[in-house]
Amino acid sequence: MNDRTREALSNTDTWARLPVMLLFYLLLAIATPLLMVVSLAGWVMRLFTGERTEGVTEFGDTLAAWFSQTARYLTGGAERRPFPFEDLDCPSDHPARMPSAAAPAPGARAASSASESKVRSSRAASDESSAGKAGGERSSEKQSAAAGSASKKASPKTKASKKTAGKKTAGKKTAGKKKTAKKKTAKKKTARKTSSRKKAASKKTSARPGEGADGDSGQAGGGESGS
Repeated sequence: MNDRTREALSNTDTWARLPVMLLFYLLLAIATPLLMVVSLAGWVMRLFTGERTEGVTEFGDTLAAWFSQTARYLTGGAERRPFPFEDLDCPSDHPARMPSAAAPAPGARAASSASESKVRSSRAASDESSAGKAGGERSSEKQSAAAGSASKKASPKTKASKKTAGKKTAGKKTAGKKKTAKKKTAKKKTARKTSSRKKAASKKTSARPGEGADGDSGQAGGGESGS
């Protein structure tokens, strides 16, 4: 065991600190349920009045300060004992402050300012690019929506034009069919007429030789009677 350890173990202030810490442990065990009771009482009063109670809030601030001082003393961050065992002879302890960093050189300041300006410019450029992308996406969405609405509007017209075109083609087909039917009926009529004419002519030709024989016989009879 070295001299430093022996000196630390023989320090009376460190040994005298232990019973005080035990007493504060007991006080913390009492203060914690007290804080719970006071906070619930403040909640009930706020429930009925609709406003917070100043006495409860002040007690909470005082208790919070005492908890902070006690925690710093128990963890070794302060040498002055808090209430109710406050040591008035001991100077008040302030929270330990971090050592301030050394002032940077002018060159370092200029470099840091230049780097900050670069970061700002890059951020501004990224913001502009993101804004441009968002604007392009919005314009493309608007164009697609306009195209969709135009196609929806044009679809009834195209359907109507298709219907009219179909009707026209159907009418043309029916007209053509009617014309062909008329031609066929006309051909049939002409064929009937020609066949009837042929039959009449054949009948006439067959009747003419009989008539000639009757005339000859009549002429012969007349000659015999004259003689």
